[in-house]
Amino acid sequence: MAMGGALVLCALSSAALVMIITFGRTTQLGKEHAEQFVKAVAPEMSYGLLIAREDGKVAETMLKTLAQRPDVMFAQLFDADGSPVMSVGRSEDRLANADLTRLRARSLSGVASSAGAHWHVVAPVVMQSTLGADEAARTQLLGHLYVIWSRDQYEEIYTSIALAIGAVSLITIVGSLAWTIRRSRRLTAPIVDLARSMDTASLSHDVRAIGNGTAEIDRMAAAFNMLMERLADHRDHLEQTVQARTSELQSTNEELRLAMHDAQQAERFKSAFLAAVSHEMKTPLHSIDAYIRDALSELEFLGDAIDSAEVRSHLMTALAQKEQLLGLIKQILELARAKAGRHTLRLAEINVKDWLAGLRQTYSPIAKSKKNLLAITHEGAPHLVTDPQKLSAIAENLLTNACTYTCAGAVSLRLTCTTEETTLIVSDNGCGIDANLVDVVWEEFRQGDMGETRSTGGTGLGLAVTKAYVELLKGSVKLEGVKNEGTTITVVLPVLEKIPTAVDTIEKEPSDARV
Repeated sequence: MAMGGALVLCALSSAALVMIITFGRTTQLGKEHAEQFVKAVAPEMSYGLLIAREDGKVAETMLKTLAQRPDVMFAQLFDADGSPVMSVGRSEDRLANADLTRLRARSLSGVASSAGAHWHVVAPVVMQSTLGADEAARTQLLGHLYVIWSRDQYEEIYTSIALAIGAVSLITIVGSLAWTIRRSRRLTAPIVDLARSMDTASLSHDVRAIGNGTAEIDRMAAAFNMLMERLADHRDHLEQTVQARTSELQSTNEELRLAMHDAQQAERFKSAFLAAVSHEMKTPLHSIDAYIRDALSELEFLGDAIDSAEVRSHLMTALAQKEQLLGLIKQILELARAKAGRHTLRLAEINVKDWLAGLRQTYSPIAKSKKNLLAITHEGAPHLVTDPQKLSAIAENLLTNACTYTCAGAVSLRLTCTTEETTLIVSDNGCGIDANLVDVVWEEFRQGDMGETRSTGGTGLGLAVTKAYVELLKGSVKLEGVKNEGTTITVVLPVLEKIPTAVDTIEKEPSDARV
């Protein structure tokens, strides 16, 4: 529709242009005809102008004969001096004297005209003589003929001709456009059908194109149909492949789900077993502790009655081994509770200086025993809101590992407290760790040195408990180490707000006083 409207508008514009050109040419031809006619009639007025002073009827008759033409509105004769001799017709449209004088002066070389509402034409009236040396001498100017020529006739002619040409042009152009549109539709209809088939092909591969056009369009339709057949075959193959793969994935997912369920159940059984065994082991350990302390008291009471030095040494060794075993049992219990999600936070505000002093007092002898230099520093706020028990466990586990794997070296703990986060960094220059074991050491019962000839003790639970506590405090932990160069562990904890009360859902441990 838009294209048809544009074509009709183009046809109308072309017809209007033809009419304008026709009008301009018709007007020019009418003016030229008036000039030629007046120029031809002017010499015939010479006789009437010669005798006009004695007998004006001849000139009057000539002017009336001229005025009988339907296109002559007014005619007037002037003598050689420019004085009017006689006139016929309506003088309302006559030029002003000044304009007429200029027009007569221009006509001396032939004919002069002026266009306005009508055509004003002036031609010289001359008489040829046989006397004279040249043509100018043989030509005598008798006066001028002034004629007002009507343009109405030519406008009527223009109107009829222009309408006829415009109608013919419009009919021709509209017919041509109609033929062109019909022809173009005939040519483009197969292309449009093919394009629609291609658009529909995105929704269904069963669409086929119909040629019924030129040879080129038929070839395009055949190529499209062949492509659609190949796509349909490929689609069927893909659907079969997807169905087979889907069945395999469903079977694999079911196997993985069962395996994961079994693994989770085994993990729960393991944690429950470790917790039960650990609880049961704590009771005899408390009994052993009580018996050892009673034996030490009796040695004090006996005094010098017996040689108690060796006995006391054995009892102190047994007491130290008991403390080590009790610590291991506590780690197992804490890890089991963390995996069961039975921990909550007990937030409190601690004095950072006092807390670090306790760590320094505890680990200075341990570091000194292995000839290590211990440095504990602090930057930032003097108070910190956290779970004191879990933060202490994190720091103690990291310091224990650093002192264990470093000999005659340096161990440092640096605590930085800001308004946004708390950063705890523990570094040492001990034996370090292999790059492929950085992620392994966070697993329970895994250590950097798992060989039979390892030189350190421990069960590999310290870092696993540390990671569980860090995650409980919504923080992150990162280990960096190089073999034989040392290790650095960075713990980043967010700032916590102290709450008025806290409910701890941790299962209560048996009292140490239980025997």
